[in-house]
Amino acid sequence: MARLPKKLKKDAILEALVEVRFESNEVEEIIIGRLSDTRKWKAFERKATPVAELPQTVRIQNAAFKFSPLVEFWSPDKRAAVKIGGNVASLHILSPYPGWAEFRKQIGTLLSAMKKAIPGCQVSRLGLRYINALNATDHHIEKMEDLNYRLEVAGKAPAGPVHFQIEKQLSDAMKSALRVAGQEYVQGNIPDGTAAFVDVDVFTPVGYTLPLGPEVSAWFAEAHKREKGEFFALIPPHILNELVEL
Repeated sequence: MARLPKKLKKDAILEALVEVRFESNEVEEIIIGRLSDTRKWKAFERKATPVAELPQTVRIQNAAFKFSPLVEFWSPDKRAAVKIGGNVASLHILSPYPGWAEFRKQIGTLLSAMKKAIPGCQVSRLGLRYINALNATDHHIEKMEDLNYRLEVAGKAPAGPVHFQIEKQLSDAMKSALRVAGQEYVQGNIPDGTAAFVDVDVFTPVGYTLPLGPEVSAWFAEAHKREKGEFFALIPPHILNELVEL
């Protein structure tokens, strides 16, 4: 893999997150209780999610609920969250992004807490995802067409707003999904001047499992490199050269 830029001079990241889905024989209340005792999250505000109101039998039988968090821990500044369920744990970092070195430390905290709280658990899915908003002032992207892609329908570029998704098999242990959309297709709190949203998701294929151990940390490190590759490839070289820190 070619050497990747270190970062953009002005980050476009709205949210960076990791998700770990797992199977274990431990009771979900015990899992949540043990993870709640993690020292680095003691000052975080805790609240139950709406899914927690559903009976456990309903949640287990429906994959959409089985891997939904039951409780959220939010940092005092509301820029970081840990979300936990009976079969899932995730870490969410909101803008401003602290950089990969710090994010990786926080991922390490999550994995260490899980290993202590759920001995012997088997990981059934890993995910690393970055959601970015590009604009003209900070990133020289004034419109979707400024990005490095070509989309044709019946030999012609589509007229009007577009959004698309491209999936790749990166390795036996890794897939990616690149989603690109104009602001017309995005709901919620949209930063002023946003011209394009770029959502890069790197994850394990269905059926790929591994124990919770050093292999998981190594997977996230490689997934981060792959995510950067997908993101930076979407920005034309003549623009990228003006935006990056090498």
